[in-house]
Amino acid sequence: MKSRIFIISLVFSLFFWLGMNIWQGKAGNFLFSANVSGPLENLPPAKNSATPDLVLEAKAAISVLVFKNNEEKIIFEKNSQEQFPIASLAKLMSTDIVAENLDLNKIVEISKEAEAQSEDIGNFKTGQSFFVKDLLYSSLIESSNDAIFALAEVVGEDTFIELMNLEAENIALESSNFKNLTGLDIKNKPSNYSTAQDLIKLTKHILEKSLIKEIISLPAFDIYKSDGVFHHKAISTNQLLESSLSFGGYKIIGGKTGETPAANGSLILIFQNPKNQAILINVVLGSKDRFGEMTKLINWLNQ
Repeated sequence: MKSRIFIISLVFSLFFWLGMNIWQGKAGNFLFSANVSGPLENLPPAKNSATPDLVLEAKAAISVLVFKNNEEKIIFEKNSQEQFPIASLAKLMSTDIVAENLDLNKIVEISKEAEAQSEDIGNFKTGQSFFVKDLLYSSLIESSNDAIFALAEVVGEDTFIELMNLEAENIALESSNFKNLTGLDIKNKPSNYSTAQDLIKLTKHILEKSLIKEIISLPAFDIYKSDGVFHHKAISTNQLLESSLSFGGYKIIGGKTGETPAANGSLILIFQNPKNQAILINVVLGSKDRFGEMTKLINWLNQ
């Protein structure tokens, strides 16, 4: 009888030991977070134990999966709650204000002040007239300071900046502050501050706006004056927009760049899974190689 009990115990122990080792072998390579509910395909992988830690030179970065039910999972972060200058990523907020408050078919004339903004992207000249919609495309695709300044003048620069900060409060950007609408440095000092986590919130907000979501996905767009005469082709500043970079089944659907001497380079890159519509949002701030480091981040995620 005792020998029978011993044999049964031994078999059970072997079965348990083998099961645990098989589970651990699989789990070591691909773990799922236990605190995320929903279908299995929605569950994000944890770090592969064989993959080295990611080291980025950027001052801050974050990568977040956002599922269709609006649940989120941070899968990488560095200084994500610290404030840093964001350069032209501020145009995500300023163009949102335009889309919400201006008639897209309204005609806007380029002023001397608009033409005088620091850079000549788009080659806009004083006295030329454009529809709001065309200037909006220029502001986001080629990040034209002239275009967004001309749009802000419709309501007044100070009022426009107030609207940007009010909108920041409305969408709970708790660590963001806007002092100008272009993202340009003011007297060689950064003008607008935010955090990587706040920029995730802002990106989610603008993705709800179909027009802005469409614009940030475009590699180029033809800009016409209000009289129908072709003006120029706006070319995206986002070098990764048409790259083959992907994350599993997720494909690039848009993004926004920013760069000033004081802020260095910044970049938001957005991926979407066409099967379950989950979104992967990636932010890099304060980088001397924003495209290289974003690529490094995505390649690391794929490992």
